[in-house]
Amino acid sequence: MEDIATSEIQVYDLSTKTVNLTPTGATVVREITTKIQPGLSEITVLGLDPKIDVDSIRIEGSGPATITDIQTEIVPRRLLFEDVYGGEPDDDDLSDNDDPKLKSLRDERASAEERLEKARNNEKMAVQVLGFMDSYGNRMQPQHTENSKLEEFVEQYIERYATESERHSKAKAQVSKEEKEIESLSVKILKVEQQLQRRRDKSLREREQGKSQEMRKRDEQRRFWTQSVGQVVVHLDSQSSLTPGSSRRSSLSVVEQPTDSPADSSEREVTLRLSYVVPGAKWFSRYEMNINTPSSTARVTYGAEFQNRSSETWSDTKVILSTSQTAFSGLHENIPSLQVWHVKLISQDDSNEQPSWEKIVRSVSEGGRPAVDHRTANQDFKMQSQRLEQQKKRILLMARQDPNVLTREPLQAVKVPPQPAGPPTLFRRQPAPMAMMQQAAPMASAPMAAQQLAANVYEDNDDDGNNNEDNEDKILQPPNLEYQDSTRQEYGLTTTYNLPGRRTLIPSSVNRRHALTKLDLKSILLQHVIVPKHRAAAFFRARIRNTSSIQILRGRVGVTVDNAFLGTTTMPNCGPNDFFDISLGVDPSILVTYAKPTVRRETSGSFFSKEDTAIFSRCCWVKNTKATAANIVVLDQVPMSNDEKLYMAILEPKGLVKEGDKVPMVEEESKGNGEVFLGKDGGVKWVMRLEPGKDLRFVLEYEMKVPRGNDVSVS
Repeated sequence: MEDIATSEIQVYDLSTKTVNLTPTGATVVREITTKIQPGLSEITVLGLDPKIDVDSIRIEGSGPATITDIQTEIVPRRLLFEDVYGGEPDDDDLSDNDDPKLKSLRDERASAEERLEKARNNEKMAVQVLGFMDSYGNRMQPQHTENSKLEEFVEQYIERYATESERHSKAKAQVSKEEKEIESLSVKILKVEQQLQRRRDKSLREREQGKSQEMRKRDEQRRFWTQSVGQVVVHLDSQSSLTPGSSRRSSLSVVEQPTDSPADSSEREVTLRLSYVVPGAKWFSRYEMNINTPSSTARVTYGAEFQNRSSETWSDTKVILSTSQTAFSGLHENIPSLQVWHVKLISQDDSNEQPSWEKIVRSVSEGGRPAVDHRTANQDFKMQSQRLEQQKKRILLMARQDPNVLTREPLQAVKVPPQPAGPPTLFRRQPAPMAMMQQAAPMASAPMAAQQLAANVYEDNDDDGNNNEDNEDKILQPPNLEYQDSTRQEYGLTTTYNLPGRRTLIPSSVNRRHALTKLDLKSILLQHVIVPKHRAAAFFRARIRNTSSIQILRGRVGVTVDNAFLGTTTMPNCGPNDFFDISLGVDPSILVTYAKPTVRRETSGSFFSKEDTAIFSRCCWVKNTKATAANIVVLDQVPMSNDEKLYMAILEPKGLVKEGDKVPMVEEESKGNGEVFLGKDGGVKWVMRLEPGKDLRFVLEYEMKVPRGNDVSVS
């Protein structure tokens, strides 16, 4: 068997060519340049992120070799954390002994101290000599001493006294001078030592901060350190007989060996390009919006925020941002929406009883409750009970004949409606009748599977949950940005942005941002949207037209209005020349009051065909306390009839008959002007411009008629 030359390469030793970030992951391209011997070779690449998408691994390259096969797997990491990132930082020894200025001052003070000691000795010596001379003179006896010797002693005493006195005087002056010099030097030394101490304390703090920063960095690196890694093994065949005209299929280009050197004994250089997908890195859009209300303009900074949560470090690489068409929805604080308001007729036994108009004053979404038709409920319950009894008998018969058939034909659960009993209830679930529960006793002789399936017959699978939220339509568009430092390319639904320069992306829990472009949006409509039946408040909304040629991708946006930062919300998708809305919260300067809905009963029709009539009224009062005019949008609704016998007509505002009708608002010109629209599913919308300091009442009044002997309910 031919020997195989093996080699291992750690991924952190490889260069990173490109990193293509997407909203869900990153495509990494690395280059491997190595030399192989003729024959079979095996190159193992270690250290890849363990969450790597194995199916995404691709190997390409160039050189005189053929890729025979590739192996990929997740293996335990061989290297230790310290092998890659080194040990912990050591403590440095901070000392002042090497400071030249302090050393010079200390040397000068030492010399001054030596001179001071010498002067003090001279002073002391002069005193002692004079004392000795005095003592010697006191011991002399003039009667026993010759005159010549006495005179000689006196002359020597006078001369010596003068000499020692001068020495004492000079020594004393020297002592005073040196003491002052030493004191001055000590002050200078103290100042220098204090400066050095402050410098040392600063260096110590910087060292501690640096050490703390280094420890945080190591902790961050250790956080993304994994005990297992991805491994790719590439098998190459570099035979000397391989020629460009060979019929062997190869993913590497084959280069002929020079004729002046033996091909079998020379090393051959190959370059492999390894690409794979890592899910731990991604990017998303981030915006900063500054709205100027006097000029009705907005300036948007379009940026990209990207992160690397993988275990790999991509050094000195080209970063590419890529995205595709994606659907998003939702805002921070949604404006309430109006749901369809249906009403229906319910027959009643007493034809003289007036309809319960109060039941339909409110819709279900604002607290109204539908009534229960007991006769219809009883009929439905009887039908369901009969079906249940037939199904149960069929199950028992099948279980007696062949118990195994139950496992082959599972029983479908039957919904059992609640049995009406006592006073009417809303959305109440009643248990199954006791008689039906007792009839299940014969099933005790059936196999366990039959008992379990029979028990499922009484299981209540009714799901009353529903979703009443109705968000406004969102425009789904891919991003399409222009920026002088970024290169934009489009590939169908995908757009890529090449960030300028080269970057190093290390594993980190902190995101990085890059500004892509700035958009000047010149068309903004500021509105106050009021849905009083849900909340008596004015929601401030900016309806912005994308006047640029750039398609905006959904993302977080920080909103600033007239240099006041309001907070962060969500920017929806929006294409060129389309609108998008930004909710700016509730504006307290627009006062809203919503009166309680009222109903007024009337009777109409002839003696033989009488009808019960009711007139419903709703009223919303709005006042603009701002110093500027405000664009007001008020949304309300009227109920929709499910029965042709139930007649409904709008009395106020007048002129609203069918969907799409539009009438002007009749108000004082000093308060403002506007229009009223009748929309889909009974929605009524007032749109007007309310002048500063003015107030206005928005009245909705409608009439409903039903034949005598019928009741009404919300459906």
